[in-house]
Amino acid sequence: QKAMLKVQSALVLYQKADNLKKEIHTLYLQGMIHGDRSQYTLAKEKYFAAIHLAEASKDSLSEGAILNSVGLVHKWLTNYQQAETAFQRSIALLANEEFGFRRAMSISNLGALYTEIGAHQKALEQFQQSRALFQKVDSEWGLKADLGNMGYSLTQLNQAEEAMPLLEENLEYA
Repeated sequence: QKAMLKVQSALVLYQKADNLKKEIHTLYLQGMIHGDRSQYTLAKEKYFAAIHLAEASKDSLSEGAILNSVGLVHKWLTNYQQAETAFQRSIALLANEEFGFRRAMSISNLGALYTEIGAHQKALEQFQQSRALFQKVDSEWGLKADLGNMGYSLTQLNQAEEAMPLLEENLEYA
């Protein structure tokens, strides 16, 4: 509760100061707080308010990052088609991201969505893409997650022999 009050106070200050970038970020933080509390309707409201401002200010990187969170909310609510659309839009908007971490996260989250709905070949393809980006940005966390996810997808595709080296490599990060 205290965190939300502080973020709300910050939002008011940024709105008065006409600091659009920080206003977008603060709305995004509010969405994250609501999402962490499983208040998904409120989370989406804050995310969409932030997206509206990001679109108006032509801030595609912020919009892409926020759409990744929107995709997660839809996934948690089992609105799979809406989740897929949000992740795909996020990936497209983050195509020109300098480092690629946020894009890798969106691609990996799309893979996790495909895993959840049993589309393991599509999941594997997403994890392969995000793995390459996580390697590029040297994200140990991302690599570990994707190695485990790729291994799981391969086992679900009855390719246990191909899965074992990935799962063993995943254990090296533990």
